[in-house]
Amino acid sequence: GREHYYFDARTRQGYEVARYLLRDVRAGGVMGLPDPWLLRALAQMQVWWTLYGHHVRLDITSGLRTPQTNSSIEGAARASMHLPRHSGMFRAVDFRPGKVDIGLAAQWARAAGISGLGLYLERDFLHADTGRVRQWVGR
Repeated sequence: GREHYYFDARTRQGYEVARYLLRDVRAGGVMGLPDPWLLRALAQMQVWWTLYGHHVRLDITSGLRTPQTNSSIEGAARASMHLPRHSGMFRAVDFRPGKVDIGLAAQWARAAGISGLGLYLERDFLHADTGRVRQWVGR
């Protein structure tokens, strides 16, 4: 089943919940350190949607990836932002924006400070990262 959590990533406990939720489940639950700026941007998007009267659940489909998991994913970049850096921090998530149109969700993500933004229209998900500014459309 899917796990649903509401947490405040600004607290140590909330950050630990985020680490758990964004773990690499394919690699036996390996946990990394999600970029706090990435968590802030995702939270900012949800706050804005709430202010406009929409409850939007972000379904995260990929957070941290070990090198083994990353190499098993078709089309994954070799230097993916999902991979942990030397510090253990990873800087990307893939998510489905609930009932929000993916194009609109991409605009909100950019406004919230997401610098790397991939729109995967056929599979209905967004890639968001805190790397250099770029945008692409994938399949």
